Amino acid sequence: MVGSTQPGSDTNKSVSGVVQGHAYTILNATYIDVQGRQERVVQCRNPWGKG
Repeated sequence: MVGSTQPGSDTNKSVSGVVQGHAYTILNATYIDVQGRQERVVQCRNPWGKG
């Protein structure tokens, strides 16, 4: 399964490291407990990334 970001320059990166204009491989999706409530989290990998 894959996901992608909005089109944009690969020099634009969010605080969390997500790069614009890239496709990401979804490695895992699960729920975690955060202060007594369930939150959904997705683990992604940028196959072209270096970090």
